[in-house]
Amino acid sequence: MHASGLVVGQTLKIVNLVLVHFDSADTPAELQLVQDYSLANGADYAVPSNHWALGGKGAVSLAEAVIKACEGESQFKFLYGLDKSLEEKIRIIATEMYGADDIELSEEARKQIETYTRQGESSRVRQV
Repeated sequence: MHASGLVVGQTLKIVNLVLVHFDSADTPAELQLVQDYSLANGADYAVPSNHWALGGKGAVSLAEAVIKACEGESQFKFLYGLDKSLEEKIRIIATEMYGADDIELSEEARKQIETYTRQGESSRVRQV
């Protein structure tokens, strides 16, 4: 497990729910170790699930955790101002989330950004 995903969730102020996928070879101590690690590194929930073996029955605890996570009030915040250009949004994500020094865009990427900007995509936020 890598804790960087937890950092992303913490930065964006979203609920961090870790699915602890396990199989018959994993011991209860190993599962507990992964859960403890997840919780100690910023997870709000760390839920074992073996839906691959038991189907829906094996995912009940995961579903319950998702419901509980969704019941809380959202604290989500964008990492960047919505008025920023696409290039600046990419730069902010790369530097602040992933530790990049900067970004380097290929000519093809620059052309795509120009196209998206002309189409009004640079400042539009879509509702999901």
